[in-house]
Amino acid sequence: MNRLLEKSIDLGLENRATSQEIQGNQDALFFMLRNLIDNAIRYTPNSGQVTVSLENQKTTQITVTISDSGPGIPPEQQTAIFERFYRGQHQAIQGSGLGLSIAQKVAQLHQTKIQLNNLAKGLSVQIDFEQ
Repeated sequence: MNRLLEKSIDLGLENRATSQEIQGNQDALFFMLRNLIDNAIRYTPNSGQVTVSLENQKTTQITVTISDSGPGIPPEQQTAIFERFYRGQHQAIQGSGLGLSIAQKVAQLHQTKIQLNNLAKGLSVQIDFEQ
């Protein structure tokens, strides 16, 4: 939370889901989402934006999307970024390189995957949960 305030980042929630219930391990899901939101805040520049969105793609699916106004991840690094201790091109930003690796393991345990999409300005991380 301190980093959010220090960087004056606008954190938003868009809830377009008619059902917000996700089946799974509550602690693991919390840890995954916390890591993904923390990464978005960490890599978003001062006065940037981070938005968490919930929506139903189908009646049996909830999609969680975390979008930021950071630098994105080059396509050639999008597979390697999930490896333990991999830091990518932003070595100056503090971190251990474990957040996305752990998030991916939690997603796999819940039989889903994390999809990365570069935006015109920023990155979108999407997880589709079957209900």
